[in-house]
Amino acid sequence: MTGSVTITEAADGAAEVAVTIDSGLEEGSHLNHIHEGSCDPLGEVLASLTNLEAGADGGAAATTTTVTDPDFEHLAEGGHVVAVHDLQASPVACVAVEASAS
Repeated sequence: MTGSVTITEAADGAAEVAVTIDSGLEEGSHLNHIHEGSCDPLGEVLASLTNLEAGADGGAAATTTTVTDPDFEHLAEGGHVVAVHDLQASPVACVAVEASAS
């Protein structure tokens, strides 16, 4: 499975989280979250993101803007992951959130 997560600063310090999965998801709706900690073991849910709606090709994309919690500054501190879950709510993709200098 390949894809990407892009987190950018939106207005008023909000975080815009764009998740794209190129292929490999089962067709249907997939939960999508920011979790505390790491992928192994997967930490508590910090914020729910917009569900990914996978088509027959297994690809999906969704963008969520978080207004206050977590804001961009909080996510840039690190210690978080974005996880995509299968139709049974088990994680199938997970990536660490890393701050980058601008």
